[in-house]
Amino acid sequence: MTIEFWITTFIVVASPGTGALYTIATGLGRGGQASVLAAFACTVDCR
Repeated sequence: MTIEFWITTFIVVASPGTGALYTIATGLGRGGQASVLAAFACTVDCR
């Protein structure tokens, strides 16, 4: 496997997904309780 593959793999794995970004933004904007609810909602979203 090439070094380009490993660099791309690391970037994909290390970068947070949309659910994590939404949870963090909700926590910063609305507090801890809303952050827990946002994390739960992102987890059970079954689309």
